Amino acid sequence: MSFNTPTPQDPMAYAALIRLLNQVRSLLQDINEETERFNQLLTEQKTALEEQNCALQDSSSNLSEYEEEVERLSAAFKKGATVLKQQEKEEADHG
Repeated sequence: MSFNTPTPQDPMAYAALIRLLNQVRSLLQDINEETERFNQLLTEQKTALEEQNCALQDSSSNLSEYEEEVERLSAAFKKGATVLKQQEKEEADHG
């Protein structure tokens, strides 16, 4: 087993390494904080999108009901128009 005796530069190198590791640790903490903020924003966006989706589904349902009502009224109108035409024709034939 070999052992290298410390050189006069070793304490300075260790100090530089410790400073570098502290900087890395600080940067990783900053990244973690930004990640937490980003996750919070994503959660808020997800909630907003879910609310908009519910509102859109409600609107879609209301639109479908409206379309059905318009079709029903249109059919009733066409039927009424047909009946009126037949009555007019009968009146013209008898008159």
